[in-house]
Amino acid sequence: MDQSKGALQPWVDLQRLPQVKDFRFTRPGGMATDDCYMMASWIVKGEIGLLKPQQIFRWQNQPAGPPPKKLATAAQPEYVLFSLKYFC
Repeated sequence: MDQSKGALQPWVDLQRLPQVKDFRFTRPGGMATDDCYMMASWIVKGEIGLLKPQQIFRWQNQPAGPPPKKLATAAQPEYVLFSLKYFC
């Protein structure tokens, strides 16, 4: 996935990326530091409502809005009694 290779359409709509002249979207490990900061800033702007809904970054086929919260009950730990004589 690299914007310079022109193969982003299966993953992201180009309108949902920062519209800056030299911005290049690719995997985070391959992005320039300035591009990473710009992408992080773009995501935060979308989350706090500074971007239009059609500009907010999200992957193709990703539902809009926050993910549904699934509440899970924590498993109760089993306590095992032991003697310290085995550790000394």
